[in-house]
Amino acid sequence: MDVEFWTFVNSFAPWFSAIGSLSAVILALYLSRQDKRVRLEVSVGHRLMITPGQDGPHPEYLVVKIVNVGHREAQISNLTWKTGIFKKSYAVQTTIRDVLSSPMPHRIKDGEEANYFIELDSENAWINKFIKDFLPNFPSLRLWFIRFRVHTSIGKSFSTRLESSFKQLCLKKVGQAL
Repeated sequence: MDVEFWTFVNSFAPWFSAIGSLSAVILALYLSRQDKRVRLEVSVGHRLMITPGQDGPHPEYLVVKIVNVGHREAQISNLTWKTGIFKKSYAVQTTIRDVLSSPMPHRIKDGEEANYFIELDSENAWINKFIKDFLPNFPSLRLWFIRFRVHTSIGKSFSTRLESSFKQLCLKKVGQAL
């Protein structure tokens, strides 16, 4: 190993140092911007409300659960549906102020959650209208492409697929309608 070899090897040291410094700066900027983003996790599914001491048919609900998993506070302003592959359709989901559901609009801090319970009983036949309007033909295929969306006051939207429990309920109601 002569002097020329070590001179050649040492000529790469400034390059590696520059690449390391640039990588550290990029990582620091990326991590600092992570705290400024709103991040929500959304789940939508069919649930039964079981009350101790009560028999019989338990009330059924579509439950929307929204959890703030980021470090920034978020205000939920709207709940919507999006369906369709090529020709998209949109619908706004209304909620009722009751003891089960969070108010709308609702502000959630990091780690907090908002829940919306939407009745699915026979009196409130919105689910039948929803199926008729949004799943007219090929319901199992259309259910694959339905997305439930949560909108925030800063214009950010969070989309999720439906849980299989709600998809099965919809397919069962489509079967009853035929």
